[in-house]
Amino acid sequence: MYEIEEALNIMKVSVGGICRRVDEEHGCSEAELGKWISIESAFYTPFFVSSCSGTKDIALLKLAESVSDDIHHICLPHLHDTDELYDSTARLFSSGYGSDRVKMTDAECDENLDSRKPDTFCTFERAERNVCHGDSGGGVTTSLEGRHYLVGLVSFGTSCTDLAMGSRAGAQV
Repeated sequence: MYEIEEALNIMKVSVGGICRRVDEEHGCSEAELGKWISIESAFYTPFFVSSCSGTKDIALLKLAESVSDDIHHICLPHLHDTDELYDSTARLFSSGYGSDRVKMTDAECDENLDSRKPDTFCTFERAERNVCHGDSGGGVTTSLEGRHYLVGLVSFGTSCTDLAMGSRAGAQV
């Protein structure tokens, strides 16, 4: 097992890519892989607790080099005093291969799940519009006055294959 700092020295992140490997059948060429960049440092507090609790497992990474101009940043909500970001009717967008999300109220979320961590929220699932396996960790964002804010990360939900085969839609967390 690596210590965190040791792991940062050997890890890299992929930026600007839409594929994980070259795969001609799915239209993934070398150009779609993005660029691999080393990590200079990581910022954990207050986003990370190493307890495997299912929450607080986020780190902000400072990259060792700049990214290209066509890759843009996202605003972090805790750095802005904007109550509108937490409006239950806000239109949400997810990163990955899914599409627009509709946020559930806390009561609707609780009806769909046996238990839920206090720092989570849910979005409705639809067979035709959903995040899928591999999208975990992707951003859930909203837009306010021309700025984009990160309001959450995709964690889990019903598999897209199961939804396409007729499973009852529930909640994405």
